[in-house]
Amino acid sequence: EKLYQEDHQHVVTEEEQEQILTKLREASDWMDEEGYTATTKELREKLSHLKSMCKDMFFRVEERRKWPELLTTLDNMLNTSAFFLRWVYSWAT
Repeated sequence: EKLYQEDHQHVVTEEEQEQILTKLREASDWMDEEGYTATTKELREKLSHLKSMCKDMFFRVEERRKWPELLTTLDNMLNTSAFFLRWVYSWAT
């Protein structure tokens, strides 16, 4: 479901999305066929592989969610710097 959420669609290419969906389908098919008799180790390996495929996507989503706050901070810093430069210039002249 996350692949279809707006936050995730902004940071995932179509190619990445297809790769993830393909692996999810494969895992689902495996669960239907062999998953009932799988060992805990096998299940954890499958889960670990799926998580590693999505790790970059989740990182980019989290970074993107921080943008508004970071941009506001940057804007405040630039405004403060501009004010300081005007003050220095007026003081020096």
